Amino acid sequence: MWNRILEFAQRGYRAVSAKTVIDVSRSPLRPLIERAEFDRRIASLRESLRADESPDILHDLQSPIALEAHKFAWYQRIRIPNTRAFTTSDRTRHGIDDPGWLNRAGNALSAVEGSLLRPLPKWAYLQEMLPDLSGKSVMEIGSNNGFFCFEFAERGARKVTGVDLLDQYVSPAQWMVSARGDKNVSFLRTNALLDLTLEPHQVVFMSETYTHFIDPLLGILRALNLAQETLIIDGPALTYGATQLNFDIFRNGEGGPPTYLTWTLSDGLMLGFLSVCGIEPERVTRFVSPLRNHRVYLVDTTDLAASRRRNAYGGSDFLDFGFKTGRPAS
Repeated sequence: MWNRILEFAQRGYRAVSAKTVIDVSRSPLRPLIERAEFDRRIASLRESLRADESPDILHDLQSPIALEAHKFAWYQRIRIPNTRAFTTSDRTRHGIDDPGWLNRAGNALSAVEGSLLRPLPKWAYLQEMLPDLSGKSVMEIGSNNGFFCFEFAERGARKVTGVDLLDQYVSPAQWMVSARGDKNVSFLRTNALLDLTLEPHQVVFMSETYTHFIDPLLGILRALNLAQETLIIDGPALTYGATQLNFDIFRNGEGGPPTYLTWTLSDGLMLGFLSVCGIEPERVTRFVSPLRNHRVYLVDTTDLAASRRRNAYGGSDFLDFGFKTGRPAS
């Protein structure tokens, strides 16, 4: 028996080299925004909150459309159509919660300011790095109340689809579509990981969403398979170490049930996993943020199927999940 095993090994086994660390330098680095400009924009956002107490906005908050808007709870600051007011302008109606580190611009904004402004602090650093969206189909995974989706439509996207799991986010977004009169924006309440009927889009965007998935790598893979040209990933990143992963659970009170969880991937782990999925580091541009431990990744997903055949982890049909049962590309 051992002779047969040895013969098989000599004939059929080819040694492969094992590398524990991917060469992250193969991935281009670009500045996201200069620190001085970012600070200026955040200061301007803080100043804009004062206008919520102005007579004009207080007047507009009593208009029929504003009163209609405030039948919903809003988690994003979006201008109410035909008014000078925003969905978070009325402090008596807007609850305060922890908006997260990026919406506090690090520690530049208080939790109250970040909660009222969310997600404008993110938009302050994202708006210049976006690719040309003219005529494109764009999907946001984790769309909340739709702020980014509406901005993508303003930038000329042909079709915009927001996907979120929670009705408390999707219902206000759908109302806002109707109030704005957008014909090319829609929102779906579904699980982007499990709903394989979602149509691929040319551009897919997600900001921090994958960090709260039960499996962040599965979330990244799912987004890759939905992106025909470009995937944009915005979120916290460990900029030290090779292939590091942090995991935190946030509970409702001491010893209470989990309210949410967060995963934080290092640059090396992100690039290594994308390589396993068929995307080599040269096709991933890393935008360096003025905030500590933060990255925006711009991933070229064109011809992913062909690239996957050449470069992906061999023998894993699982990488293609979502292709086989999805609807035709939009």
